[in-house]
Amino acid sequence: MRTTLLTILFCLQYRTGQGFVLNSHRGGVVKRFLNDYSDGIPTEIKNAVLKSVYLDMVNFSRENGNPNIPLGSKEGRQCEQLRRLAVQGKLSEQEMELLQKMNFRFYSLEQVYETADFDELYGKLVKYRDENDGDVSPPKKYNKDPELGAWVTGIRRKGKDYLDPDHVKKLDAIQFDWVSPRGCGSQFMTQYRDLLRRKSQGEDIFQDEAARKWLRAQQEAAKRGTLSETRRHYMEALMQGKDWVTDKLPRQT
Repeated sequence: MRTTLLTILFCLQYRTGQGFVLNSHRGGVVKRFLNDYSDGIPTEIKNAVLKSVYLDMVNFSRENGNPNIPLGSKEGRQCEQLRRLAVQGKLSEQEMELLQKMNFRFYSLEQVYETADFDELYGKLVKYRDENDGDVSPPKKYNKDPELGAWVTGIRRKGKDYLDPDHVKKLDAIQFDWVSPRGCGSQFMTQYRDLLRRKSQGEDIFQDEAARKWLRAQQEAAKRGTLSETRRHYMEALMQGKDWVTDKLPRQT
């Protein structure tokens, strides 16, 4: 039986040009389905990492319901590498669509900060500043370096209070814009920057009735679903928590 099965697998390898592995992620012998190899690797896959791990992801998905192989194995590390390649814009549109259809889990913007090498991206930001007349706000979708744009956006979404203090010092040293000059209407940003500045200087903004009125207005807009995602992230940073929509404002003294 084993000899016959091996013969079939070798024939399939010859027909498709694909290799095969006799051990599955759960152990045991020959647990991969034969049609994984008769189907082969989709022609739209050109990236070497994705090409190498694709069949492993397919089989892991059949056993576990998703293609997200955990760290601890070569294949898991390749999946992690794919996430960074996606952030860097190094996967083709067809490859990205294929991964999305497989329900592959990509990094959130916040995770870009958490997983990237800070010193490497910080160096890129300093270089961007030097080449752009002191500007330290590359756009979210920065075509020249998509990872840098995503990294900066992720940092702003997390907010100062949730970053490594040493990282905050380095960013402040180059006058990093903690609030993007892009993406929100000027009236909202004017009020937001004012409250953020006053709060960073130690003022209790909740004692100001005008500030309380504006904050309540943002809460109501969020409850109605009319507050944009960008503004919600800014408010989370200002109010220091994801429950700011439902939390009551601190009492006035």
